[in-house]
Amino acid sequence: MSHPQSLGLQRLAGRSALVSGAARGIGLATARRLAAEGATVLLTDIRDDEGQAAAATIPGAAYAHLDVRREEDWATVVPSWVAQTGRLDVLVNNAGVTGFEDGVVAHDPATVSLAAWRAVMAVNAEGTLLG
Repeated sequence: MSHPQSLGLQRLAGRSALVSGAARGIGLATARRLAAEGATVLLTDIRDDEGQAAAATIPGAAYAHLDVRREEDWATVVPSWVAQTGRLDVLVNNAGVTGFEDGVVAHDPATVSLAAWRAVMAVNAEGTLLG
């Protein structure tokens, strides 16, 4: 069976997508795939330099700063994107952290700090809720 891309089909033509955590990794790969399928894609992240550079490699894509932990960022970015594209069809709530971004630290229940726990939950749980 042929893959839809090999047939030149663009299943998401005319659709608008927003991908959080899209400056690199899975988010960037997802943004590229959505664009390849025909979507107009907004890459978002807190790594602005990386996000802008990544968006520049995807035809028709754009970048916006979005800290998924901040309700006010969502309240600005989403309406702005909808105003620009006329719609939002796809949200890929990809942003996430492990708590090990600054190196390996004790993160088990007996040694993790409440602040470290809250930092992970703010992105992974609250960021998802806000999206």
